[in-house]
Amino acid sequence: MITIKSSMIGEQLRKENFFMRTKIESLLMQGLQKQEKSIKEIKKDEIAAELNLNDVKNVIEDPEILEDELTDKSSEEIFVLDDGITEEAKNYIKILNLKNPGANGEAVILPSNLPPEIKKKVDEGYETYGFNAFVSSLISLNRNFPDIRSDYCKTKVYRKNLPKASVIIPFHDDDWSLLMRTVHSIIRYSPPELIEEIILVDDYSQREHLKDHLDEYVKTLPKVKVVRSHQRLGIVANRVLGARNALAPILVYVDSHVECGPGWLEPILDRLKDNENLLVWGKISVIDDDTLFLSLDNKTGGIGGFTWSMDFSWIDVKFYEGDNPTPTYEPKASPTFMGPTYALWRHWFEKIGYFDTDMDIWGGEDVELGFRMWMCHGRVEMIPCAVVAHMYRGHTYTMHSEDKGGYRWNTDRIAETWLGEYLRYYYRLVGDTKNRNFGDISERLAIKEKLKCHDFKWFIENVHPKQTIPEKIRDPTTTTAIQMKPQKDEEKIIDKKNNLNKI
Repeated sequence: MITIKSSMIGEQLRKENFFMRTKIESLLMQGLQKQEKSIKEIKKDEIAAELNLNDVKNVIEDPEILEDELTDKSSEEIFVLDDGITEEAKNYIKILNLKNPGANGEAVILPSNLPPEIKKKVDEGYETYGFNAFVSSLISLNRNFPDIRSDYCKTKVYRKNLPKASVIIPFHDDDWSLLMRTVHSIIRYSPPELIEEIILVDDYSQREHLKDHLDEYVKTLPKVKVVRSHQRLGIVANRVLGARNALAPILVYVDSHVECGPGWLEPILDRLKDNENLLVWGKISVIDDDTLFLSLDNKTGGIGGFTWSMDFSWIDVKFYEGDNPTPTYEPKASPTFMGPTYALWRHWFEKIGYFDTDMDIWGGEDVELGFRMWMCHGRVEMIPCAVVAHMYRGHTYTMHSEDKGGYRWNTDRIAETWLGEYLRYYYRLVGDTKNRNFGDISERLAIKEKLKCHDFKWFIENVHPKQTIPEKIRDPTTTTAIQMKPQKDEEKIIDKKNNLNKI
């Protein structure tokens, strides 16, 4: 259980639920029992006075207390974030003899000889949600995210008066604990004055725990609301639904299966403040899908690239920057991006046409938006100081609609809209151009024309000059390798010195 005290300014703010970031966690974690006891006693007295509780023993029993400077009590509210561990889960923790499972991002290792009842629950979690949902249910929704940022990121002071953000979390039939741990991590590690709202965008979920139960639960959380679709949209259109219901000038998209780390939001908003045609995304750590271990890798994050089949690919920053690398903590220009967390100005997103809502359920939308940002006079950057951990789950739900072709429907739309003279590379990888159906792209082409976007040759030469231009691509319909001679300027493009960070 975590108790959060927040300061309010003005009558309107007093009516809102705020939350404050931790300032004495390090003190408590050092095991200074004397100070810890004193702080607990002060907090108990404050809560008893303000909430008129006779017994606050159970209100503060966890050492992880978020403390702020003492301010005028008339302008303070206290919020208690419950750990979310059910009585059933607590019983399993006792049976398995686990102590504070998953704390500080540690792995939860189950014994090999599980009781049949628990083994069944583990299997059901994988089958239903694509990861070990049983282990997730044993872990506090408020678990500590170890600060793995560089020393520079930890000590950097960001500007005041940063723009506010609407944090948008699309979801569909998600596991309760994983989704709520995402929400709790945002509340815990975000400065309250920077959050306008947290929007849970329900893509027509059918699981009972995501209906009335969710509506009631979010009433206990600060600034969280639910927006629901009345038909299955898919993550692409669902993200647009979130944007159209947002109030803040900045949209921050967060996947439903992540945990946001300390200081994740400030560098995003600080970078966007003076750059209205910019899209930024965070450094991605990993949550193990079996043990829920939080990867503590503190190395420089990669940036986003693409394959000629229009799939996302990682680019090593050191390779890309060559002999003149920028400091590891500086924003990195990135040809494309990956979607666990990214942010941009709401008015700019609207101007460039949101996402392509005629795409199918899932896939390719991040690569397409990366292309569009660059070619239509914007920019994409990865922010190393903004750390978010993401779980790569197995997909357990329908990946395409009945009237569309799923992932390749989406990548066909990307290729036909943007590749131009490079289109042949795509089709020689994914198959024949005959009998392909990708719908009507006239609206997307009209946006491209209206914004006077660059062509793909410009993108290759100026944004991604180290992209490989294939000389041999295997025909997927045969066992024959096709010789593909480069265009006259392609050899030059491959070796051209990278100028990505100068655009």
